[in-house]
Amino acid sequence: MPYSLSDWLALSREEVARSGGKHIATAVLYFNGTRRWFRSQTKDGQLYEEVTQEAHRAVSQLCYEHGMTTLVQPLLGYDLLTRGREYMRMAMEAVGCLVTDHYRSWLVENEIQLCLYGDWRRCSPSKGSY
Repeated sequence: MPYSLSDWLALSREEVARSGGKHIATAVLYFNGTRRWFRSQTKDGQLYEEVTQEAHRAVSQLCYEHGMTTLVQPLLGYDLLTRGREYMRMAMEAVGCLVTDHYRSWLVENEIQLCLYGDWRRCSPSKGSY
């Protein structure tokens, strides 16, 4: 059903979700560029992790609420392999956040299936590759 701009802007979040969800089932979300800015504002690394993890879950949840059934979210790219051991240690710790209590409970409550694609195991600390 076509809407005028004023009618569309007046719709509730649920109505937008019902309408949009019929057309878009898969989306790619790529988060980038927050670390340097955040650390220029505060040196609290733990706070950075908490804030970015919460933002990631909130944006993902919004997509699911709007009817999307699949989110593809690149976390690591091969270009990152050239940034050195310290950067890879930090990147792999970020992957580890996916098994924290906050993420696990969110995944379970929302019946979200998580699948890691690619050769990420090659970068794991147990392989000693970084």
